[in-house]
Amino acid sequence: MDGIVFVTVLGAAAMHATWNALVKAGGDRFAFILVLTLAECAMGLALAFFFPLIDTAALPWLLLSGVLHVGYMLFLTEAYAHGDLAQVYPLARGTAPLIVALVGALALREALSATKLAAVACIGVG
Repeated sequence: MDGIVFVTVLGAAAMHATWNALVKAGGDRFAFILVLTLAECAMGLALAFFFPLIDTAALPWLLLSGVLHVGYMLFLTEAYAHGDLAQVYPLARGTAPLIVALVGALALREALSATKLAAVACIGVG
């Protein structure tokens, strides 16, 4: 692996763990998540000008993804209010690949080969 890729991935992992720890430690978790989400939207909007428009067929999927992400953030915020970071964080990170694989297989008829299932298991277990 190239050094810059390694440092970038490690930095992204550190930032991800840090914002989760800040949500857990923070006073008003919902306000923190709202500010974080608005900052993400602002950065995404600024970067959107550098990429072509998405196909209109993708818009329902984009909307569904946004709704699911809001649900995930609300669930995560509540989970941190009632559980330890050491328990909630790995569960939240590890179950996402499993849920995506199940939705892909059941709703989208995605074929899950042994290799794909092994990859989901490796990601889920960490």
